[in-house]
Amino acid sequence: MSVFQRLDELRLFRNALIHHGGKVNRLPPTLHRTTATEYAAIGLHFYEDMRHQYVVPRADFTRRSLDLVSEYILGLSERVYGAIHPIPLTDA
Repeated sequence: MSVFQRLDELRLFRNALIHHGGKVNRLPPTLHRTTATEYAAIGLHFYEDMRHQYVVPRADFTRRSLDLVSEYILGLSERVYGAIHPIPLTDA
């Protein structure tokens, strides 16, 4: 999966958490699993009540997501800086 696809997956996951309380039926298809063990393997805590099934991100999922976004932003900022300043500064 490309970085852009993973970032879009995070966007859709965020929407499922914020707008739908983490309901499993609102997760992006790439995050759908069938058992609590499978959800745990990708860093999501699965629980259910009488009507719905939900997930909540665990620390490992959150850390991987933060690392992905941080690395992308750092790489983007380096590319933008390189485009704006094509000649590296040197000490005189």
